[in-house]
Amino acid sequence: MFPFTIFGCSKRSDINADATWTWAKNEAFLSGIVKRGDVVVFAGKYNPSLLDPLSVLAKEIQYLRANGYVWTSDYTRMIHSN
Repeated sequence: MFPFTIFGCSKRSDINADATWTWAKNEAFLSGIVKRGDVVVFAGKYNPSLLDPLSVLAKEIQYLRANGYVWTSDYTRMIHSN
């Protein structure tokens, strides 16, 4: 079994209301995922056409893609392409 991380599929627009959250902390978390080569599992049904391009989730997906992750054909997971 590969290590995995579960992401929610909501816009998560209220995440900025959490004073302890920062993009730097989130990026460090994502960096760990990339270094370990985790499989990223999305909770719920993900539909890329419904993604708000300005959302935190969109930024997370962009980070993963920039670091070698690709979608599985059913859009339930992102896996490292290596």
